[in-house]
Amino acid sequence: MKYNIFGIDVYFANYNEILDKIFSEDIRTVTCANQHYLNLAYVNKNYRKNLNSFDLIFPDGVGLKWGAGVTDYSNIVKKFERINGSDIYPEIINRVFNENLSLYILGDSQIVLDSAVKNIMGKFRGIKITGVHHGYFDLYDESIIEGVNSSNPFLLLVGLGAPRQEEWIARWKDKLNARKIVAVGGGLRVFAGDRRRGPMWVRNIGLEWLVRLLTEPSKTWKRYVIGIPLFIYRVLKQKFQKS
Repeated sequence: MKYNIFGIDVYFANYNEILDKIFSEDIRTVTCANQHYLNLAYVNKNYRKNLNSFDLIFPDGVGLKWGAGVTDYSNIVKKFERINGSDIYPEIINRVFNENLSLYILGDSQIVLDSAVKNIMGKFRGIKITGVHHGYFDLYDESIIEGVNSSNPFLLLVGLGAPRQEEWIARWKDKLNARKIVAVGGGLRVFAGDRRRGPMWVRNIGLEWLVRLLTEPSKTWKRYVIGIPLFIYRVLKQKFQKS
């Protein structure tokens, strides 16, 4: 079920349905949308265009569920789970592992990347990681494309952060030979153990963002202290404009 928020079509479903959708034949490029991403898209036309070029955008966090629920409470709030990208990315890798497919990981610093790869290989022993590259490169550098293509992966994970990762994927997707391209934002830091997550009860009530605010205040205060009220205002504005 798709809901349009700030001009972005977001696909709402439950975890297993989203995983099945990602691995379906008609889906190649995948990213998520959270309140921060949609705030960026609200003011940045190029980013909005890049987001809309993806085959699938799934909701990340309680804010998106609330935003869609403002216009259709019964369908969104009661029918669908709260989706979190940090929970779904390991399941994507798990499916790649179980189906004996290959993986290329692109993004973040070399230190974070090395830790993420080490942990992934430790958890999924024997997984086919055909190549890796850090995320500190020029978005026009075609040697990155050549490196990915030479490894011929089934899945390309891209963790460059928004809006950089969506811009890179939108620009190069037609030259990449990966069957699936999934943008994971800061997800590589979760794999690396570099980003603290809240306990399960905090995640279940939709307050994991508060953990990030308390543990990384200098990096996240604008995103949450300013961004959340701004997102709420913009959602309500959209609702009343449609009314």
